[in-house]
Amino acid sequence: KLVLFGGLNDCSSRNIRPLPGGGAVAGTFRLPAGVLQDMLHTGAISVVPGGSAENCLASVMAASPARRWEAAGGTLDSLGDAVLARQGDIQRRKWFKSILGLDVGADD
Repeated sequence: KLVLFGGLNDCSSRNIRPLPGGGAVAGTFRLPAGVLQDMLHTGAISVVPGGSAENCLASVMAASPARRWEAAGGTLDSLGDAVLARQGDIQRRKWFKSILGLDVGADD
């Protein structure tokens, strides 16, 4: 069963919400007022050029979890980026195991 991380708020194995297309999401997150704008301004996040937000979200969600970063336009441009991405994947799997008791693979 596919379970996606939604955020640290209300995140527990007893609070996993089903998704309409199958699978589920655990937790949510909330940003304080102005944080999203600050992240855009500093370049921490960016708006995907072209197309509508709905089409972009649909194409990203249609991709497997392992491919969503790429589907959203993310790239690994150096060996250092690849090393950090791999470490992040390992930590993600550990997090799902320790917090939710779920074994997730690299492609989940």
